[in-house]
Amino acid sequence: TEFRIASDLDPNSRWNILDELYQLGAAPEHLAALHPANPDVAVSVAQSLIDRKVAGAAAKSAIDHAEATRANPVDINVLKIRLAINEDRLDEADQHIAVLEEAKPTAVGLYWRSVVESKRGHKQRALDTANTSAAMFPSDLSLARQRAFLAKEMQSWGDLERAVEALKRALQSSGGNVSEAYILSAEGQLARGNVPRAISDYKTASSLSPGRVDILLAQGAAAETGGFYSQATEAYKQALRLEPGQAQATVGIHRIQELRRKTNLEPSIFGD
Repeated sequence: TEFRIASDLDPNSRWNILDELYQLGAAPEHLAALHPANPDVAVSVAQSLIDRKVAGAAAKSAIDHAEATRANPVDINVLKIRLAINEDRLDEADQHIAVLEEAKPTAVGLYWRSVVESKRGHKQRALDTANTSAAMFPSDLSLARQRAFLAKEMQSWGDLERAVEALKRALQSSGGNVSEAYILSAEGQLARGNVPRAISDYKTASSLSPGRVDILLAQGAAAETGGFYSQATEAYKQALRLEPGQAQATVGIHRIQELRRKTNLEPSIFGD
């Protein structure tokens, strides 16, 4: 009751209150009951269940409740698609996608069509759908990410190059940080054995997101894998400056020092 009153008095605090209740162990149905007629809350509760891979009656009930609040039909259909995918009912997912595309192809419908094809194991068909769809909706981030992810997964390097550039444009048009695209490119370059290009992409990503230790760690690991020990050491040191005592960076530097000691490599190789 106190949480409901607080939320009613200050609607802007609603999501903080819901988060706090989650932390306290409240069940999704309790959260939905706080605002029984609010479609945003109802959709959020259903999304939370699906995000946590909850299946069966609980998730279905949450979606039914969201639908009863007259939530956005697109949101409802996406919830139904996601639940069907979670429960491996891909034919049913197709039916809900068809509802999204009754009048004409939509970005959200085409995105989920690609996802379902990928789940079926039809990777090339999924990539073809993503490629075509991204050209139709170049600013849609979900499609741009799906296209790049599939190209990397399939090791289709030409497609990946084009997908990364398209993802950069989609991120820029949405005001996002293009470091995401450079990270994905670096991962792809590393997978194909182009370590110098991977290091370069990680460096660019790090310059765009200077506080992210995870990028520096990935950069250090890539450089170390390729035998670029000086660059690896520098990346690990940068990570330690941001997060003193960081375990992976500390171990990486120690590993390189041990390699130098055991092999008597020249100091210049390590940038000493």
